[in-house]
Parts: sequence; C-alpha cells; structure tokens
Amino acid sequence: MNATTSSFPGHIESGPDSAGASSSGAPAELSGSRTTPALAVVHSADTREETVIAPEAPLSLEVEQFIKSIDAEKVLLIPAGVVIKADLVSNGNAVVISGTVEGRIMAGSAPVIVKPGGEVVGSIESDEYVVVAGKVSAPEKDGDAIVTKGLLVLAASGSIKGTVAYGRQRAYEGGMLSGRAVPYAERL
Repeated sequence: MNATTSSFPGHIESGPDSAGASSSGAPAELSGSRTTPALAVVHSADTREETVIAPEAPLSLEVEQFIKSIDAEKVLLIPAGVVIKADLVSNGNAVVISGTVEGRIMAGSAPVIVKPGGEVVGSIESDEYVVVAGKVSAPEKDGDAIVTKGLLVLAASGSIKGTVAYGRQRAYEGGMLSGRAVPYAERL
C-alpha cells in the first residue's frame, strides 16, 4: 500500500518567549496560551482515502510531574497493547497503565496513573493519588470508578464514567466526568 503523509500544524500562542514563559513570567500553559497539536493526513494511493490522525493531547506539566515522581524500581507497568482481565493488587508499587485493565485495581498506599491511551474498565482504589489522563469506566452503571483518600487529578485528555470519591480533586479543562463526585469523607 502506498501512502503519503501531510502535516498541518495548528499553533496559537499569546506571546511566550523562547523559554516558554509568557510576558507575565508564568509558563505558557498556565498563562492562557494554547498550542494545538499538528494533525497528520494520510493519503492512500490504493484506496484513495484520507485518514486524519490527531496526536495525543499533551499532558499538563503537573501530570508529568506525578509521573516523574514515581520510584522507577517500584512500578507495575501495563504497557500499551496489553490487556489484563483480572483484579490487580499492588504491594506498595505504583500502577501505571498505558494498556487496558478489565478489573479492580487495589493500590493501597501506592499511586495509580492512567496515561493517555490507557483504559480501566473496573474500579481504582488508592490511599495515595490517582491521575486519569486516559479512560476509567465503572463496571456497573452508577458504580464506583475511583475511590481515593488522596488527590484525584482529571487531566484534559481524561474521562471517567461512574462515581468518584476523593480526598482532594483537581480537574483540567477538557477532562470529562459522567457520574457523581463526592468527597471521601461523605462517601456512604
């Protein structure tokens, strides 16, 4: 199959300097500027079809910091393309999901990060923090999707379907929650 690729950069800025800071000194991401990722159009010579491919949304600086803060020797990594159909119990290891988990994740005192492209069809329980930049769906309608005594971060690329209980929460514009959100202390 013969294919060609064209790129269409979409870039909107409010004037950050070359170091990525705006005239106010705040990082460009925090000062209101927005960079739109480039789109790629793949043209197939055989089928005469065009496919538009949008790259993953960039993670916020804060979400990247959560990922960098994890001890690399204590990580349970579910890589992209891997599907696990089982419940997972973490014994102090952070859980980082780029693939798919169909089941319950019980992380205890360890954090859980669902990266863009990662998916959990089940529930996540963590006493630490949970970052959702991918998809989390409760196994039952109105069921628990996430329960954390710590911080829940819903990234711009993240979506959650189901009930969430959190100690603290932070949601970025673009993140989607379909369900109930209640403080952990008020959970029934």
